[in-house]
Amino acid sequence: MSKSTMRFPSGGSPGRRPESSRELTSERIAHDMDAFAAAGGKVEVLGTTVTLKRLADPAAPAKG
Repeated sequence: MSKSTMRFPSGGSPGRRPESSRELTSERIAHDMDAFAAAGGKVEVLGTTVTLKRLADPAAPAKG
């Protein structure tokens, strides 16, 4: 068995999962977040980073 066959037995590409697998993952994350909040956990929401601001404004000069 080759390495690529072992890594991607379904013939899919790396980093891509079937649609049903992504949905299951999203449902699991939502459930875990609900459980975290119910246990008193709090999520800190961070602001927009400089990189994201630069991506949003195509007229901004690139540093480099």
